[in-house]
Amino acid sequence: PPASSLPLVTTLELNTNESIARFIAGEVPDATFGGVRELAQWIEEELSRAQVRPNRRAGAPLLLQGRSVNFTVEPFAYRGAIYRQVGWLKVANEQDGPAGAVIGTLAAGVRVHNYRRDMSLTRLLTTPSSWMQWFEAVERLHHGLTIDERAFVDRIRWTVELERESWKRQVVPYELVSYEPGVRRGDADLAIVRDPSAERAVGLADLMAQSLDRDNTWFELGPVSDPTAAFNPERRWIEEGSDEDTGAIRLSRYRRAGEHGPPPRRGFIRPYSLAGHRTLYQRRKEVLADVERDPYLVKALLTPEQVFDDLNLPPKRIFDAHLDADKMAISLAIQNRLPLFVVQGPPGTGKTTLAAEVILRVLFDQPSSRILVVSQAHDPLNNLLERVERALDEKWTRGSRRPSSVRLTSEERLDERRYGREATRVARAFHPSRVASRIMEKAGAWRPAPGDIGSPEVLKAWRRLSQEQAVYGLSRTLERRLMASANLVYATANDKRLASLRPGSFDLVIYEEAAKAFPIEVLGPLRLARRWLLIGDEAQLPPFGLADVDEALAEAIRRLRKERRGNHPTGADLRGVDPVSILGRTPGATDVWAGIAEEMSRVIRFFSYVKEKAARVALVEPTIATDPSGTEQEAATVKGLSGMLRTQWRMHPVIGDFVSNCFYDGSIQNGDPERLRRRLRHGLETPAGIKGRALVWLDIPIVSKLELAADRKGFGGGYENGFEARVVLGFLRALQQQATKGMSLAIL
Repeated sequence: PPASSLPLVTTLELNTNESIARFIAGEVPDATFGGVRELAQWIEEELSRAQVRPNRRAGAPLLLQGRSVNFTVEPFAYRGAIYRQVGWLKVANEQDGPAGAVIGTLAAGVRVHNYRRDMSLTRLLTTPSSWMQWFEAVERLHHGLTIDERAFVDRIRWTVELERESWKRQVVPYELVSYEPGVRRGDADLAIVRDPSAERAVGLADLMAQSLDRDNTWFELGPVSDPTAAFNPERRWIEEGSDEDTGAIRLSRYRRAGEHGPPPRRGFIRPYSLAGHRTLYQRRKEVLADVERDPYLVKALLTPEQVFDDLNLPPKRIFDAHLDADKMAISLAIQNRLPLFVVQGPPGTGKTTLAAEVILRVLFDQPSSRILVVSQAHDPLNNLLERVERALDEKWTRGSRRPSSVRLTSEERLDERRYGREATRVARAFHPSRVASRIMEKAGAWRPAPGDIGSPEVLKAWRRLSQEQAVYGLSRTLERRLMASANLVYATANDKRLASLRPGSFDLVIYEEAAKAFPIEVLGPLRLARRWLLIGDEAQLPPFGLADVDEALAEAIRRLRKERRGNHPTGADLRGVDPVSILGRTPGATDVWAGIAEEMSRVIRFFSYVKEKAARVALVEPTIATDPSGTEQEAATVKGLSGMLRTQWRMHPVIGDFVSNCFYDGSIQNGDPERLRRRLRHGLETPAGIKGRALVWLDIPIVSKLELAADRKGFGGGYENGFEARVVLGFLRALQQQATKGMSLAIL
């Protein structure tokens, strides 16, 4: 459009000499102006013949390359509304930059209007030509993402940075108390350090105790505080012990060739458990780049009502004849409602049973389908794999090609001596290298009969491959081909092998325990398919480290309020946080920072965020399912593209009712109360009061005069009460005296 009719609006109220001085000092410190009009004329001259390019920051879609200064333009916000007809002009900062080719050039004669002084909003909105055409052009260029969808991606990007900030809580300052160097090579250098501040929320003692709980005893002492920085082997120390009274930590380092010297007198101590975070952070950024190029995935999660489809087909086959009405209805909804479905599964309601049923239906309906099954932990993944394999052994038609399965995990997790036989059994059986080895063993034993292979060249190549395998071992190429062709691939969410897979590698992704994952951990696997099933329960354990991420968010909001003068944001700060970018087109909140904090808190709890949007999708017909007795029931558990399992089969009814009433508003029912009561009797009779009871409360009185009975902060964090511990120990000893063989006791 002709530039002379494009209204540009400055960021600040430039109506006083002070405000002009502030603007110049912050944006163009080397320039000198006598007033508002002179400043406006300078901007107009800068913009004459300026090239227009897409900007890499979503909140300001356009980048104008002026003669000496670059500017950004974004839709104008006025009294809570967004006007895309008017451009809001700002000087670009280091977070801005070109994100594409030139899409146009501004002609001479651009007019700059002063915000709230000589500007008539009505006159600007009635301008024949407007900035809207440029904004729409950029939207088309940015991988098909709209402004709101780019804002969604920016929220995800910020969650990654907040998680990185939370990792800094594992890096703690130290002060060197003493250092004793070893005399010869092989001797140990000894160092004693302490926390220089006793007021820190997470101190040195807490860090060391938490690290030891995670089986990490290696630490780096040095000047580096970045949790994603590379570790220096020469600064690696091992903890030898600690003094609870003084808070001093003793560490040692075996002297190697060369002179290491003492650690810095003051520095930072970083646990080696952070060693993998550098690669993890890089993988997260690569996932973000894939997501930004995937408008279909973004739209399906942000506005599922725009992409969903309901096939409304009856189930072709039911594999588990004992499915309750909830699972029947939800499995039918998953079959028909595309591309996304979200299931909340409280404890004992059969999430694994439902996932196995879905997998079997997909494979029997489309035998060539590829399904990626993801979980946050190894044990649930292995349990589901074994259940599906048993069902395939029972149900699959003989003579047809049986679906293949592989379990992705690191070679380290196959170490039986470190992780135990049971923990490694499934991984060892289904690891691609082991599956490939078994295939080659069978293939090596096969001898082709006359006529089995018609081509002499093919037979020659086959014999050469068999000989090479026998001499050189298994080819890695076969492992990669197994990963690329297996019907079922099982992996934990952060498995590094997933990063090597291309988007679109699978037909369906099933994500178990999705409520325990941060947004980027969910999006990583989801980008690999075009159909998704999320299973989780936000009422159970949250993502690991959620409290630290929440604190990082609160600290960021406090900092932004202070830097941006309370409730008057003026664009992106040095870290690229922009209210328009985070909240999308219509911020709406009276307190912008409170609105940002609330929205980000919701996004961080990604399973709930997606489930809420999926539940709001309006469907014409309700899901009708037939329970095992043959009765048709309308499933109240299915809402839009989400459902909730409401029948538990694991716990004694008394415990089941307690969990239901405390955490699920009484909505969870017991599957077969009498059967559960009979099956889950413990048979214990003493101590008094537990006979025939499934749930017992130990009411421990307050003993204020006894020092042992008082709560006190434990060394390494948390609180402890020795009196309560002794009461629980006595109770457990009484139980153990009558415990029968095979009965197990757990302290949670």
